Amino acid sequence: MDRSASPGTPNPLIKDYLCNAQGGAYPESGKPAWVNANGPFINNWDNPSRLLSEIEDTVGTIAICDGATNVFEIWRLEQVDAWYNAGFGPAFFGNSASTQNPTGGHVAKRHGAGFNASFCDGHAEFVKKSRLGMWTNRAGD
Repeated sequence: MDRSASPGTPNPLIKDYLCNAQGGAYPESGKPAWVNANGPFINNWDNPSRLLSEIEDTVGTIAICDGATNVFEIWRLEQVDAWYNAGFGPAFFGNSASTQNPTGGHVAKRHGAGFNASFCDGHAEFVKKSRLGMWTNRAGD
């Protein structure tokens, strides 16, 4: 059965939101303060599920955001716009620096040069430039 949309109509099966399942920056990034700075959904790959009470900053931690349609998640901190915003170089697409979207990586800024994000406490915000601490479970970063 053909499930594609008719010409000129939107395809309702496009996945355009990503969960923040990143496990921090990789050691080879040279940024030790951000290695293992996990996001809230790091419960795959045989890791135990995380309780909401284990997230130190629910108000300031991004849970889900507008994302690129050709990736399934954010799995490393280098893949978010905050990596570029922090002056650490281009955001990553997959496991290497992005040449197509160096200011955003897996984050899709579709709405007036920003993106929609829902946070772990349930509120949503429009974000133009995220900070690295917005992607981690840690408080005060």
